[in-house]
Amino acid sequence: MNYDAVILSHPKDYNKLVYCLESLSYLKPYPENIYVVSPHKHEFNGIDVTSIQDHEALEITFEDIKYKRPFWIFQQLLGLYQDFTENDLYMVIDGDIMFNRDIKFSGKTFFLSDREQWHKPYFNFMKDYFNLVPNFDKTFINDFMLFDKEILRKFMPDLKDFVKDLNHWLQDENYLLADYELYGHWVYNNMPGEYTLKPTKQKMFGQFDMWRDEHIKLIVETCKELDIDLLSIHTWT
Repeated sequence: MNYDAVILSHPKDYNKLVYCLESLSYLKPYPENIYVVSPHKHEFNGIDVTSIQDHEALEITFEDIKYKRPFWIFQQLLGLYQDFTENDLYMVIDGDIMFNRDIKFSGKTFFLSDREQWHKPYFNFMKDYFNLVPNFDKTFINDFMLFDKEILRKFMPDLKDFVKDLNHWLQDENYLLADYELYGHWVYNNMPGEYTLKPTKQKMFGQFDMWRDEHIKLIVETCKELDIDLLSIHTWT
């Protein structure tokens, strides 16, 4: 199985990237290619990474998105529409997470979070726009997701058309896009039995201030002794 890793990063998380990248060694198998997508170019010593700036990643820009949180929507669209990876199979990973022990998987694996999440606007949008009614009672929202371009091509509309539709639909607070929920439930509904489900254990850290490098390193080292698959170190805005 060949797949790529796509790490999405915001400037507030740049000092976490090296830890995120190093933790990819826990992925079994290891990704064939690694991409970091962010507003700025990066160079990483000792790790073969392709740095892609946001404006290079898609045929749209933040200015095309009229929702109040354009960066968040842009990141979701990037996961659903990117075409710069060499492989059709790719894992999207938030840049503020670190894997903490071996994550073994096939190309047809969904990782389920141990956090409860259910936000009605996500499911309203899936139902009314995609005619998709979930028949699975757990969330697919996690901090990483395996996507397959071939599957996405089966149900996702043209990117620019979809952005126009989002700009209209998301004016109504009853509707909202959730890329992982959408993809996971579409596959679960339309490809029954083809994917395995793997639960994950996660520990979350968060604060509004920027994290100091020594604090990040201490958390990463301390978590190695914990019974968790991954950790997240959020900087809230």
